[in-house]
Amino acid sequence: MCKKYLSICVTIIITFLHINVLYADRPTAAFLNIPPGAKVLGRGAGFTGDCLDPASIHYNPAAIVFHDKFTLTVLNQGLPPGLGRLIQQGILVLTGEIFYGTTIKPESPWLDLLRPDMVYNNFSYVMSVHGIGTVGINATYLTTGVTDVYTIDGVYVGSFESYDAAAGISYGRTFLNRFGFGITGKYIYSYLTPEWVFGRLPELGIPTGGTGTAWAADFGILYRLWGMNVGASVQNLGTKVRYSLGDSLYRLPLRIRGSVSIEPLIFLDSLLHTPTVKIFDKPIYDVVNLKFNYDRAYDPYEPDDTWNSFGFEVTLWNFFSYRTGEWNIMGTSRGIGFNLRNVEIDVAKYFTWDTYHVQLTFHSINPPDNIKNNLKLHRSLIAASSVLAPGGGQFYKGEGIKGSLFFVPAMYLGRTILTSDSDSDKTYAAAGLIILYIGAGIEAILTN
Repeated sequence: MCKKYLSICVTIIITFLHINVLYADRPTAAFLNIPPGAKVLGRGAGFTGDCLDPASIHYNPAAIVFHDKFTLTVLNQGLPPGLGRLIQQGILVLTGEIFYGTTIKPESPWLDLLRPDMVYNNFSYVMSVHGIGTVGINATYLTTGVTDVYTIDGVYVGSFESYDAAAGISYGRTFLNRFGFGITGKYIYSYLTPEWVFGRLPELGIPTGGTGTAWAADFGILYRLWGMNVGASVQNLGTKVRYSLGDSLYRLPLRIRGSVSIEPLIFLDSLLHTPTVKIFDKPIYDVVNLKFNYDRAYDPYEPDDTWNSFGFEVTLWNFFSYRTGEWNIMGTSRGIGFNLRNVEIDVAKYFTWDTYHVQLTFHSINPPDNIKNNLKLHRSLIAASSVLAPGGGQFYKGEGIKGSLFFVPAMYLGRTILTSDSDSDKTYAAAGLIILYIGAGIEAILTN
């Protein structure tokens, strides 16, 4: 069965490679190359060999097979208004002042030195389905903000907002115990310029415009040994992007990647078969753990376009992580993270730019039995988690799907409250958010 499965996948890869060879040229959809998470950015933008963060779907879809619980990540989108957002803002303010000497916002702007209203967001979700495998969803959005259009005589004509988006569905399974194989199918949509700009102002020299679409697939394999991962993947195999205005075709940014990630303390403990060194009656890697990663990626049509990424992470007490890395294309990055069990908050600086990635990760983890057996304490923690954000109580109870059904719309409503210029929209969004808070809290408590 495994041989047949791999044979089919190899056939698909060869077919897509043939399509790309026929149309090789300079790629478009460069937003697909942006590191989609704070953890990966902090470690030099190389995650092909990592499997403990949903954002790794972007680098290697095989990584999802080693997730045994529901996990959701959101990049550059803060919690909806409420107590949870106030706590998040407090953590980010302290983090920014102590580690970066600046103020970091939950909705961190993207390269605002170039344009003040640029936004980059990423959403990733992973869930293991017993007897079937692991599934994941990934979405990316980038807007360059509002662009004002003027004629060569300086006459204002109008404005528009360009954006790019991609959405993908991933599936992966393990085979031979330690191997994982994964595939992602995705749809890419690009909106460059409206027809009135392309048609009425030929003197601007814009060669193409309108909307462009493409379909693509990623394939990956990952070998996981205790304390060490080795991974490889092929990204963005698919059709060319054809825009609705203009005759040109543009290929996607094809990448072939390879990577190794190692946690030396865990690896040596497994390799030497010696009694685990303990500190405070805990394994040493639960008190202090180290992780190194190396990632290499290249475009087969441009051999000189090779990326090399190095990364390092040290984690203390499974609570605080410090990361640093280097990408030969962009330079050095730094990041930190806080693991609050069901919630993680990670921040990383985008290399030499004054831009930051802020990542929220939500884990669906069942409470320990000693807490669940203390009914009064258990219900108090459910209520407290529900106050932090809609769906918080469900995530605390290990009900990730339920939690996301409350949390995702709450994020949208919160964004509307914080960014909309319409008072009526803000009022309706606030009413909807209150309903979600109350409904999610009641559901979490009554279904205990």
